Amino acid sequence: SKTDRLSFLYGAGINQKSWDEKGLNSNGAGPINNPYSFRNDNTYLGIFYGINYDFHVGEKIKLFAGSLLNPEFMLNDVNEDYKSLAISLRMTMGLEYQAFDHVALQVTPYFQTALMNYAVSQMIIGMVEPQTYTPYSFGVNLGIVLNKKSK
Repeated sequence: SKTDRLSFLYGAGINQKSWDEKGLNSNGAGPINNPYSFRNDNTYLGIFYGINYDFHVGEKIKLFAGSLLNPEFMLNDVNEDYKSLAISLRMTMGLEYQAFDHVALQVTPYFQTALMNYAVSQMIIGMVEPQTYTPYSFGVNLGIVLNKKSK
């Protein structure tokens, strides 16, 4: 459903959360001086829904701002370290240009952040204080809107 300025959005997408970790650990009961490194890749299917508000700047250009709630389901092998279901929030501000009668182009920068700890439990790293895994990201979506009504 859509009013002149308010849009309700929904959809699905694939998110890759990756990071490299380097550090020191102990070899059993010895001192913490054994270097290690590994790469962790988690792939999630996101099903998002939210709301957009449009600001018309002219006949062919509009700005919009929105927020999406994004439940994410892990697609790769579920393990004991990370939850198979997590939730994030994506905030957007974008620009849409009506290029042709039924085709518009969009540029949408976004910030996405976890709303919960993606790890099953707090992680103890280097015998220091517990840490949580709450990933966040910045990005830009480029899009084409088809079958858009022209004004």
